[in-house]
Amino acid sequence: MDEDSKLIEELRVICEQQRAHIVQLERALKVEITKQEENKRIINEEHQRSNEQLEELKYKLASCTSALESKNEELLNLQTALGQYYAESEAKVIEFLEYSLFGI
Repeated sequence: MDEDSKLIEELRVICEQQRAHIVQLERALKVEITKQEENKRIINEEHQRSNEQLEELKYKLASCTSALESKNEELLNLQTALGQYYAESEAKVIEFLEYSLFGI
C-alpha cells in the first residue's frame, strides 16, 4: 500500500504541474489572441485609410483628366484660330502683292 500511496502522490504532483502548465498556456493563448485581434484591427484601419486615399486619388485623377481634356480642347481651338489667322494673313499678302505687282 505504501508504494501505491507514493505513486498516487507522484501522480498528484504531476497532475498539479500539468494543471499549472495548462493555466500558463491558456493565459499565453489569451494574450496571443488579444494581440492577433489588435493586429487585425490595425490592419483593418490601415486598409480603410488606404481605400479612402485611393478614392481621393481617383477623384483627383478624374479632376486632372477633365482639366487636361478641357485644355486640349482649348488648344485645338487656338490652333484652329491660328490656322485661320495665317490663312487670312496669307490671303491678304497675296492680295496685296497681286495689287502691287499687277494692279489687280
